[in-house]
Amino acid sequence: MPSRIQTLRLKAFQLQHGRCWYCGVQMWNCSPAELPGMPTKAGSRLRCTAEHLVAQRDGGRDDDGNVVAACAHCNNTRHKRKNPPEPSAFSVDVRKRISQGGWHQAWVRSKGFLQTEYG
Repeated sequence: MPSRIQTLRLKAFQLQHGRCWYCGVQMWNCSPAELPGMPTKAGSRLRCTAEHLVAQRDGGRDDDGNVVAACAHCNNTRHKRKNPPEPSAFSVDVRKRISQGGWHQAWVRSKGFLQTEYG
C-alpha cells in the first residue's frame, strides 16, 4: 500500500498532467520509460517528486493544498540553496531562466519535454 506522500505525489502528478509545478517539464512517475527517447543516465532529473509548498519544518502538512509535483532537478536545486526561496519566487526565477534558454539541459528541449508556454 502506498504511503500518504506517495498518494499525494501521484494525485498532484495527475492534476498537473505530469508537468513540474516549477518549470513545466514533462516528468516520469514510475519509470523513466514513460518518457520515450530520454537518455538513460539523465533520467533521474525528470523523476516526479513530492514538493511541500510550506516545508514540514515550518508547519507544512501532507495534504492536497500543500503538496505539488516537481521534477527532481527543480526540487533538489531549490533545497540545496542556503536559504531556499519561497516556491512562487523560485518558480518565477526558473521560468525566467527557461525563457533565456537555460535551466534544463539541451536534450530536454530537443526531446520536446519542456513546456515553454504557461497558462
